[in-house]
Amino acid sequence: MSENTANTRPQSVSIMARLRAEIAKELSESSSLSPTSPPKYSAHSDSKESKAGLLLHSEELRYLNLNHNYGSNLALEVKTHRKGIVGKVIVKFKRKILQLLWDHLLKNYFERERLYHENLVRFLNSAAKYIDQRDGYIFWELIKKIDYDISKTLETLYQVNDDTLAALNNFKEEIYSKLSALSEEEKRQLALLESKNQELEKLKTSLRTVEHILADAAKGVKKDKQKEVELKDILSDPTYLFFENNFRGSEKEIKERVEFYVDLLKDFAPVCELGCGRGELLEALKTAGVKSWGVDIDAQMVAFAEKRGVDARCEDLISYLKSLPDKELGAVVAVQVIEHLSWQELEALIELVKRKVREGGKVLFETVNPCSLIALSNFFRDPTHKSPIHPETLKYFFELKGLKNTALHYLSPVSSDARLKPLEHPPFMSIKWHNFISTINNNIELINNLLFAPQDYCIEAFV
Repeated sequence: MSENTANTRPQSVSIMARLRAEIAKELSESSSLSPTSPPKYSAHSDSKESKAGLLLHSEELRYLNLNHNYGSNLALEVKTHRKGIVGKVIVKFKRKILQLLWDHLLKNYFERERLYHENLVRFLNSAAKYIDQRDGYIFWELIKKIDYDISKTLETLYQVNDDTLAALNNFKEEIYSKLSALSEEEKRQLALLESKNQELEKLKTSLRTVEHILADAAKGVKKDKQKEVELKDILSDPTYLFFENNFRGSEKEIKERVEFYVDLLKDFAPVCELGCGRGELLEALKTAGVKSWGVDIDAQMVAFAEKRGVDARCEDLISYLKSLPDKELGAVVAVQVIEHLSWQELEALIELVKRKVREGGKVLFETVNPCSLIALSNFFRDPTHKSPIHPETLKYFFELKGLKNTALHYLSPVSSDARLKPLEHPPFMSIKWHNFISTINNNIELINNLLFAPQDYCIEAFV
């Protein structure tokens, strides 16, 4: 009996060895049954670039939060291969031993382990939140700094750009101002040069006039190709010739003006010019192959015209026309003549011209335009002028005397530089100001038409 009791007495050393083995086995099985497996860690994972929030939401931290309390959930199942009462006794004994081990040895250890794990996980969570918040703060502070730096850089660039543009605009304005001043100076110098050229041309013309007078005084001038004019007739007062040279314009200018009449007269030969003066129109008609001659009451003018090689005769206009046969002429032209006649002389001249020009012939009279105030002021410069004639008045009397198809041509326009300048319409102007400036410009045009209308006019009519 004692021998059997000795055989059935438990061996504490072997029991503890089995308990350790079973506990280790249970721990391994419990570990394999955890909700999640620990993430694998690779050595090169540290080299990856970290992003904001990556640590706080990492798989490693999640795993620690889920599994830090595994010790308190430890469940050990006690088993035996023995059956019956002996097996039950062994199981109860094992459980008692395990309970004793847990209460006196393992419980405190796992409790401390649990507290350690809880505090460690709590610390890791707090550290992860802190690191994430710090990264976020650093990130947004960096963004703010970058935004501030970019704003300051753009502000500096804008300031530099504005300063550069202002400097360029100032430089441009200065250049424009200097160019404008140079342009004005150039215009002034050109006008001065033109004035000097005109004066020189007048002097040349006057010199040629004096030469002609002296030459004619030396050899005598024939009148009507037969009668000799005495020296006192040759040296008759040349004042008006000098006056014409000074105020009528240079020979070049007059030649340019008379080209207008060549086109009107080329199909109406023969042409008689009344008041031929220095012979510029006769010379132009001769060059164009139009048969023509002229008469003038001023002997010095006639002498000057003859030097051009044209047919000029010193005659009184009215007397000369009376001496011609009726319907003898194809056209009659009188440039700047009728303002020297009285009203009765003008009526007589129109009647004579109508009789002496053949049917279908042409009549051209040019005179000063009194509708232009600048021309009217120049009208009284010539002491031989009697009275200006309004273009509509002359047209009426032409038609009253039976001349047909009368037409008015306005000549000698005033230079645009001398006219009043209209105001410009700035862009983006309101309708009110646009209309206001348009009204002013219309008034400026009316004033220009009154002050600076064409200085001469020509009336054209047919017999």
